Amino acid sequence: FFFFLVLAGVCMIMVYVVDPLQFVRKSSYEPYWSVEQRYQNPGVAKNYNYDTVLLGTSTIENLRPEEMKPLLGEHSVKLALSAGSLYEQRLTLQLALRSQPVQTVYWGLDYMAFGGPSDRVEEIQGPFPNYFYEQNVWSQWKYFFNYSSLKDSVMVLADALKLRPAYHVQETLRNQWLNQVWFSRERVLQNYQKVVAGDFKDAPHTRKYYDAQQHRWPYFKNHIDTNLLPVIAQNPQTEFVLFLPPYTGWFYRAYWQQEPAAVQEWLLARTYLVRQASAYPNVRIFDFQSDPRFLWELDRYMDMLHSDKEMTLQIFAEMKQGKRQLTMENV
Repeated sequence: FFFFLVLAGVCMIMVYVVDPLQFVRKSSYEPYWSVEQRYQNPGVAKNYNYDTVLLGTSTIENLRPEEMKPLLGEHSVKLALSAGSLYEQRLTLQLALRSQPVQTVYWGLDYMAFGGPSDRVEEIQGPFPNYFYEQNVWSQWKYFFNYSSLKDSVMVLADALKLRPAYHVQETLRNQWLNQVWFSRERVLQNYQKVVAGDFKDAPHTRKYYDAQQHRWPYFKNHIDTNLLPVIAQNPQTEFVLFLPPYTGWFYRAYWQQEPAAVQEWLLARTYLVRQASAYPNVRIFDFQSDPRFLWELDRYMDMLHSDKEMTLQIFAEMKQGKRQLTMENV
């Protein structure tokens, strides 16, 4: 038993000193970047210097820091969460707001992020690490006494001692998927046909994202009331730029085929979002989902909702110019 305690203590000290996820401090050497965003983002939010946050899901993952600077400013950080629910995004943003004096938040509000219960978490990459996001420091011992943290620490040390060929996911490439896919009308239509046929064998975890019953008005409203509006109200010194990223027209048809009311209720939710959020003077809202330029340019998508990087850069440039702003007069 004594040997076990000593061994556990040594392991915890090693994790604390190496700090592979930069949760305690920003790395002073070439950092190890985990592709598990729910584990990596808290350290970035806590220990990096920034005044602008880019928040959202995989639809904004491909922006690199050097591409963000002309659009979002010199000191911006990307805290995207692949398939992130609005609840997970709120936890990430609140951690950032507690850690840095954030001036501006660009928040991509994806349709799927509003699905399911208002405290939904995704565990595709492993159990959701609540202890990273809590203010209770005593719960954070799980980071130090954790097999995954220990394994990452060993890999960092092996790299430092040149005991293995070094492999780092560079920060500029972290969680990008551009080089893994191609964009075409054919891929969009194949994705649509698989979804309406209920064929999810290639990606079983995505089935619930296309479940129309998980995307109804009560879920939309609960997410807006619980995960969006309170953060805005509690941070009047921060500007919130909310934007609805573009999808193809086939994306909405996939839901319409299951339950037409689901699409009608999303339109209702959009109006509710604009009515409630625009009441705050620190909010601007932009809409690219009803823009025909983006609805039908299918060759610029890899599936029904993930567009190429040029489209992402285009919508940020247009937001900077004040185009496509939503108000109660035009929603």
